[in-house]
Amino acid sequence: MGRPYIQRRTPPKGMSSFEAISRVRALSTQLDQAEVDELDAPALAAVEMIAQGMGTREHWDVMSRAINQAWTLACNDIGSQAKPTIQAASYALGVMSKRYERTGRLIFDGNTLRLVRETLAVRADQLRLATVGEVMEASRMVERYYDEVRI
Repeated sequence: MGRPYIQRRTPPKGMSSFEAISRVRALSTQLDQAEVDELDAPALAAVEMIAQGMGTREHWDVMSRAINQAWTLACNDIGSQAKPTIQAASYALGVMSKRYERTGRLIFDGNTLRLVRETLAVRADQLRLATVGEVMEASRMVERYYDEVRI
């Protein structure tokens, strides 16, 4: 038998080999604290707006996407030990969503607010552990889900 055929990978169109290698390196690096804070801030702000009774549908979307991203990362073995907390927060948000449909107001109960804050703290830890590529893939998966269900 001869050597197996190995296909040479070429960089995507419009990208030099150097750019392709740089991109691969960037995707395999971990986020620094400033990047984690930048990704975390919108979700934390959304939670606070909802907690103060001033939450909108946009705040809900930001918060729920962050929690779904935490779930996606956990399912990919980044913080998987926190799955029960994330799942409990997701369930509590489902109850909250039904209440929103009835009343037209986004209102946390004490347990839901605690679970959401715990889950966002887990997500911040996950973001510190994950690579840029893993975070990007989790974000893509969440967006694909939202596109499919049209929330």
